[in-house]
Amino acid sequence: MSARTGEGIPELLAAIEDRLPEPDVSLTVVIPYDRGDLVSSLHDAGAVESVDYVEDGTRLQVRVFQRQVAELDPFVVTPVAS
Repeated sequence: MSARTGEGIPELLAAIEDRLPEPDVSLTVVIPYDRGDLVSSLHDAGAVESVDYVEDGTRLQVRVFQRQVAELDPFVVTPVAS
């Protein structure tokens, strides 16, 4: 791999990505519209599978890490098996 020419960089990035942990808890949540910060953090730190806009807020089907579940608990609509 070469930092000068870039040779091997795509392979390195792919190898790193393969070793990163994946979010493993599936949830459906409705986040109130005034909590856009939380929706943004789900896009950044989780895996958003679907988004829908409902009367009560933004409904998301997400996969998150276990450490995020407690923060999302007040907004959970339907827990889904991981």
